[in-house]
Amino acid sequence: MAVSFISTPTTPNGTQATIVYSLTGLSLEPQAKYICDVKDETGTTQLVRIKQPSNESNFGVFEISDVLHDYTDWDEVWTTPTIVSSSNNNTKTFSIEFGEEFGTSPSSSLIVSESQVSQSLTVYPAVEELVSGLNWQSGSYYNDFLSNSPATQSVRLEDYGTLSHFNLEDSFVENYRVTIFDESNSILAQKFFTNTYSGSNDVEASRLVHYPYGPQNFINEVSLGPVFSNSNWSYYTVVANQNEGDRRFERLNSCIEENGTRFAFINKVGTWDYYTANLTKVETQTYNQDTFEQEFVNYSTSDGSVAFDKSRRGTTIYNKTIQKNFGAQTDWLTTEESEWLLELFQSPSVYVQYEGGFVPVIITNTSAERKSNPRGQKLFTYRINYQYANKPKSRR
Repeated sequence: MAVSFISTPTTPNGTQATIVYSLTGLSLEPQAKYICDVKDETGTTQLVRIKQPSNESNFGVFEISDVLHDYTDWDEVWTTPTIVSSSNNNTKTFSIEFGEEFGTSPSSSLIVSESQVSQSLTVYPAVEELVSGLNWQSGSYYNDFLSNSPATQSVRLEDYGTLSHFNLEDSFVENYRVTIFDESNSILAQKFFTNTYSGSNDVEASRLVHYPYGPQNFINEVSLGPVFSNSNWSYYTVVANQNEGDRRFERLNSCIEENGTRFAFINKVGTWDYYTANLTKVETQTYNQDTFEQEFVNYSTSDGSVAFDKSRRGTTIYNKTIQKNFGAQTDWLTTEESEWLLELFQSPSVYVQYEGGFVPVIITNTSAERKSNPRGQKLFTYRINYQYANKPKSRR
């Protein structure tokens, strides 16, 4: 008999979906086991080998999402001024190969017959909840950016942002257009980007492409930068191809834009989303200190005299730790916005924009309520609590 597939996962898929292979045809010889080899895209480098016996019906079932997820990461592209492809394993393609091993007796040496069947599988670090199915429903993003963000958002002049898109044979961007408008909907500037990697997906990294959209990403662009630097723009749109992923970004009122907090977070499809909580940011600090009690009498006198010294300390601090806690308040949220922002609270990787770059933070909220009743929850906001991932230095 030869090993063969009963079912395979769809491709592209998500490493936080449920990636299942079902096989049949394992030899009935002693010591028989199915072999699963996870290899690089070319099939020349073996990354992981998994062996397991068949079930009582001689079928083999492998779920390998966790294995694949370990080889993915996220592209840190927040401030890019140009269109770029993946640079940090935000997408990976594997050759998933199956074979078998068996012996001629319970104690014999093993005969290995590997790579009898295989599949080329492209993955992204995307999530698919078990209530929705095993495979990531990647097809729902073929004609849109890889984001569940609302079509209209607010930004400040200093904000960075990116949008991401597949670059596959049946899903790619041929042109990317940014158009800036004033309050009367007149066009102030427009830029077409044509170097979009469109369909050039022979290289693994080029199967995911990131597009800049924040005003600060374009601040040095010849046609867009001067308009963004001016105060008369009202909003702008970004469009992929003719009408895919149409997004509108409205300028925040200048009276509130300086106190906001700009978050960047990995969304459910494994790419970056951004949100500006535009109300006042609050900072509180907590302190913990380690002390010891020093005797008032100086037993370590070097000359034998023990004079009265009112400045001699009793309780002495030898280490003081500082924890900075921040709270960012959103404006009133629609049902769509509240649903989307749950991805921020759930995200494994969150940053805040700080002095022209981004610093990692930990969201400390332990719960978040979803806006589910527009009639009873007309006024709905989130307070996003966070700490810097890198703690302040201890004082000692």
